Amino acid sequence: RLQAQIDLAWFQLAHGRPAEASQTASQALARVPQRITLSWDHPHRMASEALVWAQLPAGDAAALRAAWQGYEDSRQRMARGTRTSLLHEVDRLLVAQALRGTGLEAQAREGIRTARASTQASHQVQALCGQPAGRETWRTQHQMRWRREAARAAGVCAPA
Repeated sequence: RLQAQIDLAWFQLAHGRPAEASQTASQALARVPQRITLSWDHPHRMASEALVWAQLPAGDAAALRAAWQGYEDSRQRMARGTRTSLLHEVDRLLVAQALRGTGLEAQAREGIRTARASTQASHQVQALCGQPAGRETWRTQHQMRWRREAARAAGVCAPA
């Protein structure tokens, strides 16, 4: 049921209904137990991510800030030594711009610079800067459109 709610939130968001998506993602998060065990890490992160993306177009800075912090906490709990992801840093930039947070934006730009130096970055840069792959789902289409715009504005993509 939790995964179905997360999918529904993405569906609502992709169809221009961010308020409903936010409510659905919040309901999904409410289903996650208070004490998050290893088996609940991934569903918690997925619900938290959906809530962030639902809050982005809403314009409610406090709600977006809280959603982002919840997502970051969930992501850090799962990361356990993984490298910085370029996609995540672009997401951080999107949130920073929506919040008009210069500190968070500076952190995102530094994260983008660091992530671009990693060996995994070439695939992520290609995904961000290239033409849509054609195999994107309605969820990733929505995310990638926003990410492409932010990546181009941040200078991740070479000028066309």
